[in-house]
Amino acid sequence: MSDNGPAQEVGREQFSYVSTFFSLQTGHTWVKSFFLDYEEDRIKMFVHGQNRKQWVSIREDVKQYTLENWERWEEEKPAFFNDAFKAQVDDDMIPPASLRKLHGGSQRRRSSLGDLLGGGARVAPVAGGGENGAQLQSRVRQMGDLAQQPP
Repeated sequence: MSDNGPAQEVGREQFSYVSTFFSLQTGHTWVKSFFLDYEEDRIKMFVHGQNRKQWVSIREDVKQYTLENWERWEEEKPAFFNDAFKAQVDDDMIPPASLRKLHGGSQRRRSSLGDLLGGGARVAPVAGGGENGAQLQSRVRQMGDLAQQPP
């Protein structure tokens, strides 16, 4: 028996937490695992907030699940089913009747980040009339002139 036996055991115990910091799981696998490995709707629907390239291979399954459950979520109104979530879901994953409701009336389908965070800034085009419009038109003309000049 080696004298290192107990020391090796203590060393193993000290580093047993290391696996909580590192994983060989890819980002694709991690994102897809939320939909594939969990039963809870709020966890499954986490994928909608992630880069679509990460879960393109299961998109049809996500679409079917979202379409099948959308109307139930509208009735039950779970906490995750808010305006921010709805803005993340692709139009083809929302039942047509619900999509019309989202697009119609005063509800806006796609919200900017500022709107989701409570901001209300709006951008309005300036019709070539006022002082700002004249300055903008002048700058646009200058940029066009510069673009047409040979290098």
